Amino acid sequence: MEMDPLQLNPIIGKMRYNELSAILPDVAFPYAVVKGEVLSLYAYGAVGQRTSSDVDILVSRSHLEEMDRVLIQHGFCTTTKNRREAVMALAFSHQVKPYVKRRAFLSIDLDINFDIFWGEYTGARVDMDDFLSDAQPVEIYGVKVMTLPMGKTFVQLVLHHYKEMNSLYLLAEHNYIRRSLFQDLYFLVKRNPQTCSPEAVMAQCEACGAMPYAYYMVYYSSLVFPDAVWQ
Repeated sequence: MEMDPLQLNPIIGKMRYNELSAILPDVAFPYAVVKGEVLSLYAYGAVGQRTSSDVDILVSRSHLEEMDRVLIQHGFCTTTKNRREAVMALAFSHQVKPYVKRRAFLSIDLDINFDIFWGEYTGARVDMDDFLSDAQPVEIYGVKVMTLPMGKTFVQLVLHHYKEMNSLYLLAEHNYIRRSLFQDLYFLVKRNPQTCSPEAVMAQCEACGAMPYAYYMVYYSSLVFPDAVWQ
């Protein structure tokens, strides 16, 4: 008999964050864990409410080499096959190739992101050191990790989900326009009416150059989830 994903999520999540508990004390530079369990907590009120395949960590491009050393020291292996792949990721993507640590029944996957915009983006880039400067602690499965304040969580989610829905690379595989992507934003706003107020998120979106993408996500989320929260 197959286990319900919502029952399995916390088991896998605890294993992932148990690995993080050993790694993070050696991360001596600003970072933020994004999406995944942090979003589950902020948008749905508890961990384990979203199914994810990895842990996403946001760092500045200037700290990628340090992050690589820390992960290698803790038994993770990069899936980058050669220097060309590494250069291509840095030049045309927002993240490096994933890091993996094999366990008996589970592969622990870490995605290291160095930008909130996608590789093809041609506008002004966000200074990631500044973006991460006010990261704040949150406890996930008993492990204290740093994450973005709510306004920046909103921006990061908007940009990530917009990219998922509009990437030609992803759309070539299958339809990535999913109800769950609008649902994440809806519940993030609904559960956090003060920190996700229009004034707060507009100021943050304008500062990051994310207004057109925020408008797209909010508009279509309001059609999928018609609610007074969007007024």
